[in-house]
Amino acid sequence: MERMTLMIVLGILISIGLVIAVMAAIIQRKENRKANFKAFFIIGICWVPLGIATNNTVFTIIGLIFLILGLVNRKSWKNQPKWDELSLKEKKIKLALIIFLMLILIVGVVFYFILRNQMI
Repeated sequence: MERMTLMIVLGILISIGLVIAVMAAIIQRKENRKANFKAFFIIGICWVPLGIATNNTVFTIIGLIFLILGLVNRKSWKNQPKWDELSLKEKKIKLALIIFLMLILIVGVVFYFILRNQMI
């Protein structure tokens, strides 16, 4: 495949991911859920070293923002229910998200190796 075609496919996948994220945010607002600040903290913990390791200041800064946001709101951290405690609808949503994220990861790794082999 051409490099341009790969970029178009990757752009489409990212757009689909953004649409799903926006839909999840809309559903969350309708259900009056509060933000999970513990998740923000965990994202920050992951992104700061990633940004430092890749010398990417954007990841580092956003990771620090997530980290600080999570720590400032530490009192509102909530314990996540176990899988058995989830309703059938919540189980389906979580399973769909896990499958979607795994597919994005696999596609990303495949694109990485395809592009890397074309550059050699």
